[in-house]
Formats: sequence, structure tokens, C-alpha cells
Amino acid sequence: MTSANLVKACEENEISEGDIVEIKINGLDIILMRNGEQFFAAQAICPHMDEKLCNGLFKKTKLICTKHLWQWDLETGKPLGAAEKPIQIYKTTVKEGVVYVSVDN
Repeated sequence: MTSANLVKACEENEISEGDIVEIKINGLDIILMRNGEQFFAAQAICPHMDEKLCNGLFKKTKLICTKHLWQWDLETGKPLGAAEKPIQIYKTTVKEGVVYVSVDN
């Protein structure tokens, strides 16, 4: 991950533990989640029925769409259980209290 593709998403303290926040970065709709000191970023729309994933749930490293309970691993984007399609995962990094998301231009 190079600094050329790191985009500021928010201040670290703007996202509480367990929150799913929808943001827009470089025209992409992305959700940002926090599990302790770890941050995850993923595409904002479920690939199954176009449901907003900010309305979903996440636990540790698992994201769940509440519409039909599709689930994904937040570290890889790979589907879990009944889910048939992966989701796009974006790498995150925290520097000096700021959360950055790595996106391809």
C-alpha cells in the first residue's frame, strides 16, 4: 500500500466500537467499521439484492447483511455461509489518529 492511494476517511474517534458508517471516497460508496483498534472498509452495497450494508451487522471480522443474512469475512471479502458472491475490501491504516482507506485510482 503506497501513500499515493491512501485517502483520509475520518478521525479515529469519529467511529465508535461496533458502528457501521457509510462514507464516499473518490466517488466510491464505502462502509467503515471499528472493532477495537482495528478498522475495516468494504463496499457499501450487498451484491445479492443491492441492500445498503450500513444497515447490516458486524461482529469481530464478519459482516452480515440483514436482508437475507449473507455474510462475509471482512479481512478477505470472501463469502461465508449462504453468500454466493464476495465483496470488495479496502485496506485501512491509522496514522496519528486519522483513518485512511487504500483505494485504487
